[in-house]
Amino acid sequence: MNKLLYLFLLFSTWSHSGELKLTVEDSSNSEFYQNYDSGYKPFVINNKNGISINDDKIQLTLKYKTIELKNKPRVFDEDDFNIYKYLGYIPTLNSYLIKHEQYEADSYMIINGNNGKIINLDSMPIISSDTNYIFTITYDPYENYDESKHEWSDSPAQNIKIYKADLLDKNIYEDKYFWGNVSVILGYWYKDVIYLKLETDNSLKKEEYRKIVVYKIDN
Repeated sequence: MNKLLYLFLLFSTWSHSGELKLTVEDSSNSEFYQNYDSGYKPFVINNKNGISINDDKIQLTLKYKTIELKNKPRVFDEDDFNIYKYLGYIPTLNSYLIKHEQYEADSYMIINGNNGKIINLDSMPIISSDTNYIFTITYDPYENYDESKHEWSDSPAQNIKIYKADLLDKNIYEDKYFWGNVSVILGYWYKDVIYLKLETDNSLKKEEYRKIVVYKIDN
């Protein structure tokens, strides 16, 4: 790991917005899986009640309405396509999680099980242990200006956002980190720490680990 990047992670300055404060630290394979095996519980369950899935569409029969998400397969090298994949049910939010695949970028939809309200997120959501917050992190290959240092970075940004679970229309925290060409392949939020397993986007496929400690600010 680059020495300057290591020092940045080890002595990361406070970053805050609204009611939360975050610090970033290095982690390890052993720390990641120790907490994953001992306390983490998946927030999505495989509940397909009221869900109809076929090659053409996903149909959700909700309490007050029915929603249809129609697939538009990619034809040859055309860029205009939409593919929906049902990922499961989130009991704590009474919502369904859908992956939406499009040209160049995927997104995730949280659909309320009662009124069908749809919230679009940039990445696979990670829900906190107390179920009050949702975290997303997105690799942006086109963003490499580090505003905190007022300089251009050698690597693209990882954009992070945190939402209140009961108010997903607008994030309450937003920041960006520059960790090199890496992608998040697994993550979870246990107690006050978000654990991330990353993989380098090159032929070596080297694994790295980060943890983001979340502090709540008393207003």
